[in-house]
Amino acid sequence: MVTGASSGIGLETARALAARGAVVGMVCRSAPRGEAAMRSIRDGLPQARLRLFLADLSSQRDVRRVAAEVEARLPELGVLVNNAGLVSRDLRTGEDGIELQFATNYLAVYLLSSLLTGTLARNAPARIVNVASGVHGRARMDWDDLAAPRSYNAFQAYARSKFAVIAHTAALGRRLAGTGVTVNAVEPGLTRTALLDDAGVGAFRLVRRFLRFAPTADEAARHCVRLACDPELASVTGAYFRRAKQATAAEATRAPETQARLERLSVELTGSTRPSTQERNP
Repeated sequence: MVTGASSGIGLETARALAARGAVVGMVCRSAPRGEAAMRSIRDGLPQARLRLFLADLSSQRDVRRVAAEVEARLPELGVLVNNAGLVSRDLRTGEDGIELQFATNYLAVYLLSSLLTGTLARNAPARIVNVASGVHGRARMDWDDLAAPRSYNAFQAYARSKFAVIAHTAALGRRLAGTGVTVNAVEPGLTRTALLDDAGVGAFRLVRRFLRFAPTADEAARHCVRLACDPELASVTGAYFRRAKQATAAEATRAPETQARLERLSVELTGSTRPSTQERNP
């Protein structure tokens, strides 16, 4: 299953996995864009086995609903690629009252992984791949200002959300040890996608100048597919990859106290317990 699969890296990851013969669940925000994405894959792969799931991942209600739908329609789920993400120039909140970038880029990753870990464990060996970003190293974590910031900086909001993804990945990798489920984060690098269309402010203005020199989405997607499929990475977990190579994330993401604090905040904001390999009660 690939989130944010209607365009960019998500679409190209779904395309590449379908080409390998996988049944691919594509989580998209709108039906028209999702259906267009499936058509674009089937244009070159008429036999592609695709399933469309609709969800606004900034909404915890939608995350819970789509997780239940995946359990019903993709009971043999073996790979979850948490790719969906956004950049918001202005401060916006979702239906849960949480800043949109933190809600979509991180909390959806935390909650969806929590809800689907049991399914993945039943189908082990299985993998979770979380799409990260190198800007996490520039995040200034104000723990009391993440969900409902008093002041807003689009770049910092994005960097904080990706910092959280990487810290969560490391902690979850340890927690799932022995279950047959691995989890790793990958920084695909600056990519020519529409992600920064709404981000012509601050540090993002400088980043956008280099987009025309950046790799295409299909090139970046190869790194996600490698983490999802490469047999050589079957036992690697809790790691951070910079494109094709395992790398060292910012030191703060690896601190146990940071990971514990993030876990407490995540539970508080989602009302969810930590990811479990046990089946949920009906």
